[in-house]
Amino acid sequence: MSICTESIQIIYRESDNVTGNLRTVPLATISIDRLERLHPVIHVTEDSRGWHGRFLKGMLSKTCDVILHENA
Repeated sequence: MSICTESIQIIYRESDNVTGNLRTVPLATISIDRLERLHPVIHVTEDSRGWHGRFLKGMLSKTCDVILHENA
């Protein structure tokens, strides 16, 4: 049995700060309404099968910019 882990990083964009305020937040604690307001960039580290990142990208692509990273 393999254990799947994902790293999700959300970058908050602030209008007065070009680089944004960087903060790591568990995705499960954020509502879709809040994501729509913030429109963050989410970095997802996929497991070796890669389906978790693609699933998240499909679910959240309208409210976030999702960038996928493969595990080395």
